[in-house]
Amino acid sequence: MRAALKWGMRLIFLYAAFVALILTAALISVMLSFTFVILNELAGVEKLGSISEKYLSPLSERLWNFFLLVTPGG
Repeated sequence: MRAALKWGMRLIFLYAAFVALILTAALISVMLSFTFVILNELAGVEKLGSISEKYLSPLSERLWNFFLLVTPGG
């Protein structure tokens, strides 16, 4: 009985770490995308804005949707 409880707690902690990792990756991707857009507007560097729109925005959306998929009630 005690071993089952120990394994259950390990699974819960593993799930929590997995969800935290996905959320962290999504937030970093959103922050980088936002930073690139701001630098594009302030410094006039067109390449950063296009990189943000082409790569980071879709990545952020996919990570956020995956985060919502794996969280209860999401």
